[in-house]
Amino acid sequence: MAERLNSSYLVKIWRTGGFIVNTNMQEGKQYYSQSGHGTCVFGKRETLQAMHFDEEIWLQDTRYALPDDMVMFYKLHLMGARIAVNRSVRFVHLDAGSSLASEEKKLANMYASARNGFVFWHRFIYKCQDKKWLSVACVLRRMFFTLFFAFLKSLAKWNWRYVSTYAKAYADAFRFVRSERYKELPAIRLA
Repeated sequence: MAERLNSSYLVKIWRTGGFIVNTNMQEGKQYYSQSGHGTCVFGKRETLQAMHFDEEIWLQDTRYALPDDMVMFYKLHLMGARIAVNRSVRFVHLDAGSSLASEEKKLANMYASARNGFVFWHRFIYKCQDKKWLSVACVLRRMFFTLFFAFLKSLAKWNWRYVSTYAKAYADAFRFVRSERYKELPAIRLA
């Protein structure tokens, strides 16, 4: 979810588990971020090791580890790290999943995005912020609109794989956050 943001942040994480992007950037101004590109991170070894990214192995349960970059950066942010962004650097991402057929790849991305997105929301938003009722309302709104637009797309193409993929992803995510494996994950260390 990318919308307009007018602040000193390039990217901020919302209570929905989604993000908002600053489109009002000024040339030469330093911007901080709560998310970024994991392939292009530069940081102190001790800081990155202290994050214990190995605790987020649940991301590997799906074909794509989405949103792995957001998990890494937001976890660093919650630990008190300041994440600066250099907008002048350009890179090309070589997609490891490019060998998949386009429809299969799209469905795998949708599943990973929804399932891991819900787990991200539960682990980093719901469990780490106050006003739990607001966080629940936000994620329910996100899930409703995701399923609603998937339903419309499925209806238009008469292909129910879109809505069933999202529904399965959310059901699997809900089961996972109630599992013993999830409950054994260490709590996020907040700054």
